[in-house]
Amino acid sequence: MGIKSGLYNISNDEYHNGPKWQDMLSSGLVRALAKGERYGWQYKYGDRVVSEAMLIGSAWHDRVLQPDVYNSDYVVAPKVDRRTKVGKAEWAAFLADAGSKQVLTADHSYLIERMTDAVWDSKSARALLNDGAPEESIVWAGDGILKKARPDYRNGRMKLLVDLKSCQSADLESCKRDIIKRQYHWQAWWYLQGVQQVIDPAYENFVFIFVEKSEPYTVQPILLNHDWLEIAGEAIRDSRIEDRYRGMMNSDDKPGQPELQELLPPAWMYKLVAQ
Repeated sequence: MGIKSGLYNISNDEYHNGPKWQDMLSSGLVRALAKGERYGWQYKYGDRVVSEAMLIGSAWHDRVLQPDVYNSDYVVAPKVDRRTKVGKAEWAAFLADAGSKQVLTADHSYLIERMTDAVWDSKSARALLNDGAPEESIVWAGDGILKKARPDYRNGRMKLLVDLKSCQSADLESCKRDIIKRQYHWQAWWYLQGVQQVIDPAYENFVFIFVEKSEPYTVQPILLNHDWLEIAGEAIRDSRIEDRYRGMMNSDDKPGQPELQELLPPAWMYKLVAQ
């Protein structure tokens, strides 16, 4: 039996890799398809390489939002000299004990703990991450397509969604550039669509908590103005995402390379010439 619209309590791995969950349109796939069909195909069918940054990011999210999951799914590696016979034996014993757990270095663990402490030291962040539920998986249907989302945190009292983001700098201009570059406002709009349809239409606001990855580990909560959400929704509709998704799902072949196109200068260059 297929998955129906609703709220599900499943692991992050099941959400991303479970057989019943893979043929759904997600925020990440939406943003990939907006760049082109080949990007969407790669996102859905390509090999996933877990980078160091991705590992640390996932572990940090679990440390903040699901500490029990963090304690059960991650382990910190001992500092041993694997060039020596003794070190090799200690490392082999450690890996045997670790089993399927994700291995973090001592430096990874230190960074995760400092960023986590920073979040809970922030009065605003603590208030946002209270009276709610973390890491819920949401499924809804639209135009014959199953869609999914997994918000970091749903604050039931404030009726808003919260998303943790690591960053190099948490000043407002840097955060704004990150939102634009990585299309975080698209993610916000997508998540709100799911929560409004499945849980409660009263959820209208989205907050990012940006946390720096180095001293002084500044924490900057940002309430996304509704104009960002309107712009994101319009851009997603204009990108014909659902048509592109249907085309990809109905094809057995990877999309071909783009055709020749003419490139015009950006509008601001014309203004410089006019001066």
